[in-house]
Amino acid sequence: MIALLNWPFSVFHISWQSFFTDVFPPAKRNMAYTGRSKAATFLGTVTTLIAGLMLSWFPGSDQERVVFYQSFFILAFFLTLLQIFFLYRVKGYPVPEAVQTETPLAVLKDCGRSIVSDKPFLQFMMVAFFFHVTWQMAWPLFFIFQVDYLHADEAWLSFITVANGIAGVVTYGFWGRMSEKKGSKWVVIIGAAGLAFSPILTILSPNLPVLLLANIASGLTFGAFQLALFDNMLEVVPQKNRTLNIAIYTTFINISGFLSPMIGVAIYKATSIYAAMILAGILRFIGTGLFYIRYRKAMSAE
Repeated sequence: MIALLNWPFSVFHISWQSFFTDVFPPAKRNMAYTGRSKAATFLGTVTTLIAGLMLSWFPGSDQERVVFYQSFFILAFFLTLLQIFFLYRVKGYPVPEAVQTETPLAVLKDCGRSIVSDKPFLQFMMVAFFFHVTWQMAWPLFFIFQVDYLHADEAWLSFITVANGIAGVVTYGFWGRMSEKKGSKWVVIIGAAGLAFSPILTILSPNLPVLLLANIASGLTFGAFQLALFDNMLEVVPQKNRTLNIAIYTTFINISGFLSPMIGVAIYKATSIYAAMILAGILRFIGTGLFYIRYRKAMSAE
């Protein structure tokens, strides 16, 4: 049921990326995406803090806590309607791709052939997929470590999220400028390296205050990865059937989001939280190395 509930968001995420590229010309995309990311992270951080404090302090029982969760979902529904209203008001972007005269299956086959023959895009997809596997396999492990080992409650979970978010907000502008100056291929390496250190810093944290500092350190480079990965994708995605190509890429990455957390939990159950997190960190460093190899090849080609 959760998967079905998330299906509309997947459709939104795929179409939004293409929508974004139609609204902003290439010269302004980095600035616009940086501003959007800063605003979204800031508002998300504030919301997380408020929600975490409310869930920790106000409910007197589990039943009351459930009512709070239900209220949050209802509020999210109405805010989504407001978002739709604002999206409808965006005007002035170029007309999207022309309506296809071929059948959907023929268009899909054509996209598949073009992706296989387009080495820069195919290599980027492979590297991005591998890194997402190593990145997402540790997602549930962070929560397990925070709750089961350091005994974090809703308030502490919100503090940790807020610390990570604030670190991202204050560095988004810097990474955006670095991406324009050094190139997104270089910045994504820095972001990936920062994410590789995150599992190691987490398991080295003996208590929640130290874990808070570790999340601040991790958040400093998260913006680099988020911004640069999107720019990397836009640089190499084939322009013919661009929307479908972006959808194929996003679907490919979403496969990792479905499988990787289960892989991480399976490794944790077979070994320990420390072994699983160390393995995730090592694999992330390998993924960072693949991004570096890709960068070196691109520099050599130039």
